[in-house]
Amino acid sequence: MSEQKRPFGLWDKIGYMFGDFGNDFSFLFASNYLMVFYTKVLGLSGFVVGLLFMGARVVDAFTDVTMGRIVDYMKPAEDGRFRPWLRRMCIPVAVASTAMYLYFVRDWAYWAKIVYVVITYLLWSSFCYTAINIPYGSMASVISSHMKDRASLSTFRSIGASLAGLVIGVLVPLVVYDTDSAGNQIVLPARFTLTAVVFGVLAGSGRRFGRFCTDGHRIYIRCTGTDRCGSGTNLYGGNAAPRSLLSDRIPYYAIPVSFVQTRGGRKFGNFAGETSKIELTSKIELK
Repeated sequence: MSEQKRPFGLWDKIGYMFGDFGNDFSFLFASNYLMVFYTKVLGLSGFVVGLLFMGARVVDAFTDVTMGRIVDYMKPAEDGRFRPWLRRMCIPVAVASTAMYLYFVRDWAYWAKIVYVVITYLLWSSFCYTAINIPYGSMASVISSHMKDRASLSTFRSIGASLAGLVIGVLVPLVVYDTDSAGNQIVLPARFTLTAVVFGVLAGSGRRFGRFCTDGHRIYIRCTGTDRCGSGTNLYGGNAAPRSLLSDRIPYYAIPVSFVQTRGGRKFGNFAGETSKIELTSKIELK
């Protein structure tokens, strides 16, 4: 049975924008400055850091697909199928992001620093960030059943990412860098940690605000018994069981790892264009 409690509107677009605004405070900060922190503050070699990033992308090939399957097959909570993950993971991903920038680790033994970066980076990138970004990206296909609305969500999401990128690009260099008496640029380790804490708070707040703005029922079919949401009539044809949005994109992860490091959430591709991939989830409950 289909239902629409509240029409799609500006609040949904703003809420979705703030979701990516929050996401990119942790993602873009890591993309632009994590290697600087690892090499300049912790003193790790670029080779070790490169191996870490490459290995994490391999792990992502499995955790991203697994998270997509979990979201598809778990029983929806009272507030829907996707939104609960924003509530559950907004704090863990903020804490995991902050934990990557603990400046006092520079005084540890070299092997201990390697163990530290492996654990904290994988915890953030392959588990916590994946657990919030996969459901967040999937929400675009259920907030509205109209392609025009979903296209506008993509536009507002890009605006949120651009705003976060502007803040990071302008403010971070002013905070984490300084100049010594000889005129050389130096890194301020303690300010890296402080900046990570501030961005963690902003990231969590942005996601919570985005979740609040998208509150309200959307087009859905309520599941009963042991049926999986989305089973029955769909554009895949027949009565095929639902498949993860990411499970259909497994070949994507077979390409060289240098192309897998995409901007936050772009792992989902173009929702507005991949009609056959999103129509299935447009009938999943979202409260």
